[in-house]
Amino acid sequence: DLLVKNMETASLIGRRLPALANLMMGNPISRALIRALYQIVDAPGFSRETAEAVLSARGIPTLFGGESLPEDAVILVIDSFTGPYETNQVAAFADTLQALGFKVFATPMIRNGKALQVRGFKTEFDDVRRESVAYLNEIAAHGAPMVSMEPAVTNLLASEFSKGDIKPGYHAQSLDRFLFERLDRLTPIAGADQEPYKLFLHCTEKTSDPAAGGRWKAIFAALGLKLDVVSTGCCGMAGLFGHESEHLDMSKQLYGMSWEKPMREAGDRALATGFSCRSQTKRLLGRKPRHPAELLSQVL
Repeated sequence: DLLVKNMETASLIGRRLPALANLMMGNPISRALIRALYQIVDAPGFSRETAEAVLSARGIPTLFGGESLPEDAVILVIDSFTGPYETNQVAAFADTLQALGFKVFATPMIRNGKALQVRGFKTEFDDVRRESVAYLNEIAAHGAPMVSMEPAVTNLLASEFSKGDIKPGYHAQSLDRFLFERLDRLTPIAGADQEPYKLFLHCTEKTSDPAAGGRWKAIFAALGLKLDVVSTGCCGMAGLFGHESEHLDMSKQLYGMSWEKPMREAGDRALATGFSCRSQTKRLLGRKPRHPAELLSQVL
């Protein structure tokens, strides 16, 4: 619990020196010690390039409040899952939005406190929630739409963050919801590949937002692409659950029940919206499926 309590803070520090952090935490001796002392296995490695570097390379400024935004501005919410561990997703979301003519701005790294909540550290979670909600409310005053990258975070921002004394005045939406409301910006791609892509949705996303798959199908159709939504249960990672050594066998069994076969069959046509789902697939199949935004950034 002590490790989990400080995990988000540690990741926000480690991400700034990814090569050193990965060397220190990812070598066999460190992994064995972490498993023996904290019962944590297969922790993800930090992205080699920081989120700030990815954004800077694209001319995307970070918002700290008080700035004046132009028309067609979109604010990309940088969360503490995607920001430290999958900056390729930050790049894909930014490239997709810029390719469609939007002027992209970004938040600093937003803490979510999910591990604190799961482990019952209510006071600490409330502190994180208040800080993040206060900042997002300030940014929302710009009036620009806000796009969240990770389904678990999108759901957290809309649900758990609304239960405290500081009420959200922001609306952070998923990329599929944002694009679905702007289908007129999408036009068929000349010579588009007609072999269907296979979409694997995050289990939290499917239960909290059942229309997500239909929106993605409409987005792909508007681009002249075909998409099938694969029917699956939980991938077995479930946030921290699949990283706890006591749950490792069960995590693998859950993946084998509904994910392994269709994911193998989908090959490089597989797309997955959840960070946990991509991590679990990388761990068990040796390859990481793309997020739909990665594909869109390439074809646009």
